[in-house]
Amino acid sequence: ARVWVDQWSSAYFEYLQAPALEKDEARAQWAKQTDDLLTELSQNLIQPCLPAEIVPGTELIVVAGRLAGLPLHATTLTDGRYAAEAFDSVTFCPNISVLSPDILSWQKPSSPMFVVSDREGDLISAARECHVAIEKIGSNGAGTKIFAQVGPSVGRAAFSARGITLPADVDVIESAPTPERLAEFIPGADHFFYSGHGARRADESGLVVVDSNGEPTMFSENDILSMHVLRGRPIVVLSACETAMGGHGSSELFDTASSFLRVGARFVVGSLWLVIEDCATKFTAEFYGALASGENPSKALGSAVRATRQYRSTLASSRAIPADHPIYWSPFMAIRGS
Repeated sequence: ARVWVDQWSSAYFEYLQAPALEKDEARAQWAKQTDDLLTELSQNLIQPCLPAEIVPGTELIVVAGRLAGLPLHATTLTDGRYAAEAFDSVTFCPNISVLSPDILSWQKPSSPMFVVSDREGDLISAARECHVAIEKIGSNGAGTKIFAQVGPSVGRAAFSARGITLPADVDVIESAPTPERLAEFIPGADHFFYSGHGARRADESGLVVVDSNGEPTMFSENDILSMHVLRGRPIVVLSACETAMGGHGSSELFDTASSFLRVGARFVVGSLWLVIEDCATKFTAEFYGALASGENPSKALGSAVRATRQYRSTLASSRAIPADHPIYWSPFMAIRGS
């Protein structure tokens, strides 16, 4: 499978670097390599290891290792269903020793934190995604903290720039999200949501924010690992590209998402590759809708992935790639701690 993973990764990075006129062809090649990888994983790993019938309500938890960063939820079972359809959810954990025998629980947070970081103003739906999350779980007065930047606007004005009015009872910080401000407030939060860009440079990844001069910078893995322990044991949701792609078949799960796990988060949702905006919007709405209805984070993840695939299946595609191809609906994944 190592060869298939390498070919798949190479096709993905070639797609990212392709000139505009060659983008469609490079995307089609990456989609084909994704199909080949999923066929290999389905036939030689998932189908031989799993029973023919999956008991309803079953969750599949994958111990990362060499399986880190692979879209196992988009593999198919012998009955033709995707693993994401057959199981309540598919999640990863860095090591089986961190798993708790207790069922992952959920209750509405008392001190959630929400961040929109869109300095360039090119993420049309980012503020709306955040607003949906706030409406579902965050309208609880002073306990809710919000940082936002859309173009030059910060705080409430950032939401107003997108035609959104926030509830009067939430605490909107009237300053830009910087690494220092995030490191100050995240340790006290019991839920953290970020909507913006993910970034990679050299061998490090992070979330795009701004520095004290208003210039783009990263809230990097090192910044996350240098924070105080997350005493609120938060659920972390990173609606950004490539926040959980550090594995791709390596023996170590190390990226932006897993860095949050290492400092105390108990469940982290991230993305394995580029996320298109309509899928991010749909996933966020479904995930937070499921949480608000009482589902635990793991089941909410499964519900949101299935809903995103169903949504994509209703769309027509002008390209050679079907609108409901896994490259569109299956970048979302989660890792869990104790």
